[in-house]
Amino acid sequence: MKQIIIAFTLLLALVGCSNKDTVKGNASQQTSNPTESNSEVLAQENKELKKQLEERPALTSEQLRETMNLSFKTIQAMINKDYNYLETIKNSNVTINQKTNTFIFDDAHEQAFLQSIDYDHFEYRFHHLEDDVITVGFAQNNSEIVFQFSQKEGRYLLSSFITN
Repeated sequence: MKQIIIAFTLLLALVGCSNKDTVKGNASQQTSNPTESNSEVLAQENKELKKQLEERPALTSEQLRETMNLSFKTIQAMINKDYNYLETIKNSNVTINQKTNTFIFDDAHEQAFLQSIDYDHFEYRFHHLEDDVITVGFAQNNSEIVFQFSQKEGRYLLSSFITN
């Protein structure tokens, strides 16, 4: 029995003095290197995205004001069926069907006029500028209302209108 206890104690001493910690240390160093390189890649991507944001032109207060007002006027004109006003603010890619009260866009989508707005549940969502097109988004209850305006000869004209 003494021989078994001595052999077991010797085995524990050998295991305790082995190089497993060094191997584990190397393994943890190897796993931290990919993490560090992933962090470096993410940091580089973050810098590039920040640079793109800085280079992107910002909306001016005049553009915000003008397209916001144009959106509200367009909504009122649709509700009041003011075809004369709608004809003056539409882009060349838009036609108005007065019989069905719809906009028809060159990309083949057709959108019915808004019939009414509940301003108690109407909210502004966003403005977005991309390639000289300003998109203005609103929401009413669970519906989204999105206008797109293109600048032509110093004026903003309705080039798209979508609701869901």
